[in-house]
Amino acid sequence: MASHNALTLHDISWLRQASHKTGALAVPSTIASRLIAGGLVQRDIQRDCLTITKRGELALNRLG
Repeated sequence: MASHNALTLHDISWLRQASHKTGALAVPSTIASRLIAGGLVQRDIQRDCLTITKRGELALNRLG
């Protein structure tokens, strides 16, 4: 049975952007909520972007 929070190819590209120093900007709300719910990114309110978490870094390393 597939998880409702499973990552898609679109999610992975946004996760990669969040791993950059500038973070991910203008992320669609459906993708942002899925990544936040999974603990892969967090909101940086001061810079108005999403930044990657340690869990997100681990996921990216496993995905290649």
